[in-house]
Amino acid sequence: MRIKSLMGYFSIYSLIAFVITGILLSWVISNHIKNDRLNSFKGIANIIVNSTIKDTLNESDYKDAIKGANKIHILNDLEYVIDYYKLKSVSIINRENITILSSDNLLIEKEITDTDIIKQVIKGQIVSTKPYKFETLSADTDVSEVFDIYAPIKYKGKNVGVFRMIVPYKEISMHTDMLISIISKTQFFGLFILFFLLLRIIHSASKTLVNQNKELNEKKIKLEESYKRLNKSYLNTVISLSNAVDARDPYTAGHSTRVAKISLEIGGVLGFSEDRLKALEYSALFHDIGKIGIPDYILNKKDKLTDKEYEIIKKHPDIGVNILQTIDFMAGNLSIIRHHHERYSGGGYPMGLSGKEIPLEARIIAIADTYDAMTSDRPYRKGLPEEAALNEIIKNKEIQFDGKLVDAFIVAKSKLSLHKD
Repeated sequence: MRIKSLMGYFSIYSLIAFVITGILLSWVISNHIKNDRLNSFKGIANIIVNSTIKDTLNESDYKDAIKGANKIHILNDLEYVIDYYKLKSVSIINRENITILSSDNLLIEKEITDTDIIKQVIKGQIVSTKPYKFETLSADTDVSEVFDIYAPIKYKGKNVGVFRMIVPYKEISMHTDMLISIISKTQFFGLFILFFLLLRIIHSASKTLVNQNKELNEKKIKLEESYKRLNKSYLNTVISLSNAVDARDPYTAGHSTRVAKISLEIGGVLGFSEDRLKALEYSALFHDIGKIGIPDYILNKKDKLTDKEYEIIKKHPDIGVNILQTIDFMAGNLSIIRHHHERYSGGGYPMGLSGKEIPLEARIIAIADTYDAMTSDRPYRKGLPEEAALNEIIKNKEIQFDGKLVDAFIVAKSKLSLHKD
């Protein structure tokens, strides 16, 4: 009788616990997903403003309806976003609350009735509305409930307009509906299985889990220690190899280490993750490893190189790639090393790439490499003062270097002491 009673209590309490847990879990997770998706759409709106609209329009364009090439350009750029996120429409509204551009022609020159929202956005806030029934303005009747995202459009700190996205609410609700369905099914099957199994094994399983958890924690500690030692060994190997390259020319001693330090600071300004910063550091330390294959008489030549000698020098990125291609932890960084001598406007080597064809990390190393080279003493010249070298970097924005990365370098330089030892 006692066993049956215990099983009965277990069944009742399990049912109550599962129902309460399921309701709370559904509510918490569904709200979290809603907020997460909402914030995601706010971020998308902000990205569209900064990467598409502001690059196409000037401050003066917000006075009247946008037409002609500017309209076609913006709508073409937004077509993929509209399709991908199944947006109802996107619009641009000026400070007078008039829609001056929209993917839905019936919205053009319409006023937004909720002027309080527009005032909030003009003050610099990104605002979302509650779901509402969409009043159909075109032939598309798929969306019955939507919400709006409003984002400010700023030029030099001044808000000149508002970007509006009309988003189907099902883009949020379908995720929560699916989640609630999964949780409900899990409750049912979990309770069914738990009733027949947990009662018999709960005691022995708990003891086993405690022992296993203890063993796993011990293994985790050992693995973390081994991983740290391995990473340190990798880094020491990288530094030793990069120093071996620099040692061939006493005038460039420490060059690779300095380039890595500058590159990491730029990567930090750009918000790189820890893994990406590590890849950038290794690539910077190894960027000149190919000079191992360049004859000393060329590397240490005090006079101007001949055309033939310069062609040999230009081979060092590919030589470096050939040296490193069998090293597992460098496999993803080879293109960075190969292209760190490309020019942003084209005409660099070894492939003459331009713009964003050049890997981002390679564009970063190009700035750090050039800056350190200009400020270092060589047999044939004295190193430039830091200010003069910085001016040269700025002068070559959008020519030799990516302009946005030059701006990041200026910020990085203010945080980092770049003086030579």
